[in-house]
Amino acid sequence: MQYKDAEIIEVCIDGHKVNQSEVEGYMVRRGPGTIVQFNIPPGKVREVHFVSVAYKVGSVHKQGFDQESDWDFKAK
Repeated sequence: MQYKDAEIIEVCIDGHKVNQSEVEGYMVRRGPGTIVQFNIPPGKVREVHFVSVAYKVGSVHKQGFDQESDWDFKAK
């Protein structure tokens, strides 16, 4: 998503809430924006999975990665 400061509230895979995990769940990376990576164990992989992410941001800007601050790759 285009917000680098997005607060992740809830993440679901196939309608089931999952926690942060490098093995079974999700991971969050910052820059550009906020990237939510879904980690599904090999035995549970199917052709199609439905994922959802609920998040909150401090200030809303127009859609897309087009603001200068979206492309600040300096790690904090």
